Amino acid sequence: GIEEKILKIDLSRTKVSDTDLVGLSLFKNLRSLNLSRTSVSNQGLRALKDLKNLEYLNLHDTSISDAGLERIAQLSNLRQLYVWNTDVTRKGIAALSSKRPELRIENGDTAFSSPSRGRLVNR
Repeated sequence: GIEEKILKIDLSRTKVSDTDLVGLSLFKNLRSLNLSRTSVSNQGLRALKDLKNLEYLNLHDTSISDAGLERIAQLSNLRQLYVWNTDVTRKGIAALSSKRPELRIENGDTAFSSPSRGRLVNR
């Protein structure tokens, strides 16, 4: 179906919630997902576990916290994660970076990326 052809979904600034994310599992080839400024929480991230091809995830201005990062760690192809203006802490980012050194994590004032192997990269 058409779900297989869609590579990018932008749901930013919509009323999408955790329960709405369940349908995303149909988009097996999805590479980019923008959930910024939505009411998505840690609970909703469970619905992303089947998105094996996801490379980019924007969670800016959501209620995501360190607990949600544990679910994100399972997205093996994820390369860019945006978590600024969330409840994610530096400690949580450092823990995720140690598990996934190839993942670039942006939290607004500091970037964590592969060249640093999980260390802070100041802008």
